Order: sequence, then structure tokens, then C-alpha cells
Amino acid sequence: MKNETPQSILDGKKFALDKIQESDFYYSKDLGAWHLISLDSISPNNEGKWYTGKIDEAQMHWLKNELASISPFKPVLIVSHIPILAACIFFDGNRFENNQWNVPGRWMHEDANDLKDLFLKHPNVKIAISGHIHLLDRVEYNGVTYCCNGAVSGACGAVTTNKQNQAMPSLIYTTMAVLLKPTLLMFKSWTFLLRAAGFEAASTYSLKKVSLNSLKYAISEYSLFSIPAGREMAYLLIYLGLGGANIYFLSLSLKSIPLTLAIASWTAISLVFIKLFDVFVLKTPTNSFEVFFLTLIIIGIVGLKFSSPS
Repeated sequence: MKNETPQSILDGKKFALDKIQESDFYYSKDLGAWHLISLDSISPNNEGKWYTGKIDEAQMHWLKNELASISPFKPVLIVSHIPILAACIFFDGNRFENNQWNVPGRWMHEDANDLKDLFLKHPNVKIAISGHIHLLDRVEYNGVTYCCNGAVSGACGAVTTNKQNQAMPSLIYTTMAVLLKPTLLMFKSWTFLLRAAGFEAASTYSLKKVSLNSLKYAISEYSLFSIPAGREMAYLLIYLGLGGANIYFLSLSLKSIPLTLAIASWTAISLVFIKLFDVFVLKTPTNSFEVFFLTLIIIGIVGLKFSSPS
């Protein structure tokens, strides 16, 4: 087996950089909805005759500063060649002897504990993907999803089993699901907000039918179980039900949408729904000024959404 030296490791990294047309061994890039951080996880071991999985002090310092500079509302994807955390490595051969587990540092990051603590300080670190190991797994720990996506290289590709080939698409789907989860969650929250605004508009119109004085009169003149009292009670229950649905869906939207943005958008969208109901259902006359200012409200909602740090 060939022993890697610090120089051969450096030469290999330079060769890889030329192939992918990058200039730095580790880097950070904004990808729109996500932020990508690629780590250089291969380092010479203490003897300088082989490699191990870790990042050096300079890279660790850079990583801390980089995570601190990223908006806490933007999810972060960490990429490393050697897994930061993996479960499959414990079952590759006989890894348990003399009452202890034995995992080589070149199979999983030696500094996994330090990286785990760092990620814990930045909850927007959502997923860490890797290769290197010729096995597949997914580990959820402290809010971070660690995916080992396997590796096929050289003669190792010849021994990849059908089971691994079948598992690869599943792991790819898992990785994509984790990547898209914040976007899907935000989309779902906005659908909750739209529902809340719709129920708010409906409850506003139902309020026109609610009259406590009429309810009291119907009960006193007839009875609690009379048709007039039942009709007035139904109006009240419909109003309360619509209001309860409004509060329920608004509370669900607040789990992902910032409070000020949610309340401002909810109020504006409710006004838009009420006006549209007036125009298209009740056939209330309108004019160009009302249309103009209604358009300004819609533009304001869109502006609030895209100017929000989330």
C-alpha cells in the first residue's frame, strides 16, 4: 500500500483544484437560498507518512468566522471529502475489540467533536455531506443531517454491491429532501398565512350577521331552542369558528415567518381579500384609485417578503 507524504497530499489537492477549476482548498459560496461551505478534510497524520481526517487550525479559524458572518436565517450546507460524522464506519469489518470501538482517523474526522460543538452554535447548519467511505448512511444529530454518499474509485468500483447501487438513489433523494426542506417549510408557512387571511376576511363578513341583542331577544321572546334563537346562535358560532381557524393558521405560519412580516402581510392580504369579495361577489362599484391603491398593497406584501432576512 502506498504511503502518502505531506507533499504528495498537497500535489493531489492541486491536481483536484485544476480539475474542478477552483483556486482554494476550502471555500464558501452563496447559492441563493442556501450557503455552501466546502472544507479541506484531508491532512497528513502526526507521523507525516499517511493522511487523516481533520481541518487545521487556520481552516478552523476561517470556518468559525465564516459561519458567524452568514445570516442565521440562511441554511448552510457543509461539504467534506471525509465524513465529519458517520455510522457505517463502525460496521466496516470488525471495529470492536478489547471492549472498545476502533475507528481510523482517516475514515471519520478526528475533530468531529469540535465541529459538532461549532455547528451547535449555528443552528442554520442543516446538512453535511461527504464521500470517501464506500458505504452509504444518514445520521441525524443535534439538528444536523450527516449524509455519507458513498464513493466509487479505481478497483473499488468493482466490488460495489447491488445493495449499495440500489441505496444510492434513495440517499440522493434524502439529500435533496434535506436541502429543499427549508424552502418547502417556508412555502407551507405562506400557505398557512393565506388561509388565515382568508378566514379573517370571511369572519369579518360573518360579523355583519352577528347580533347579541337579536340573540337575547330571540331567547327571551321565544326560547333557546327556537328557530329564531337557533339562527342567531348559528351566526355567532360561524363567526367564532372562522375566527378560531384564522388564529390557528396564523399561529402555524409564525413558526417560520418572522412575526412583524407575518402580521403585516396577514393584515394586508386580509384587506385585499375583503376588497376582492366586495368587487366580484357583492358587485360593489369601484374606481381606478381603489385599484391603484390595492395594487400598492400587493406590491408592499411582495416587498416585505423579499426584503425580509429570512
